[in-house]
Amino acid sequence: YKGKRFELPLEEGLLDPLGYQLQLHQDIKNGKRDMTYRVLDGNSIDTDRFAVINGEMINTGSKQRSTLKAEKVREDSKRQTLMWFSPEQNYLLVRLRQVEPDGSTYELKLKEAEFER
Repeated sequence: YKGKRFELPLEEGLLDPLGYQLQLHQDIKNGKRDMTYRVLDGNSIDTDRFAVINGEMINTGSKQRSTLKAEKVREDSKRQTLMWFSPEQNYLLVRLRQVEPDGSTYELKLKEAEFER
């Protein structure tokens, strides 16, 4: 990590940062509403919890879509991360919003997606 070697004991179910995002997508698609993952973060292991908090209609491009809104649950941080998944688009992540402790906000919105079979 950052050019330095480190060792950690492996745990069953341990995920890397991309792996937990894929697992979150699959778990929400499969109906789970409260998920906890052990995630490799740099040279340590974190426990990350996510919860679906409600359904919400949002605009994606020219369409109004029904979504499931999920939040990364944090006990001791003022950072807030919200995610919207579209059931009619195979639970694709269509919006992500992060609010930092200093109040700055970052947001990604997917306007269009093309699915091939």
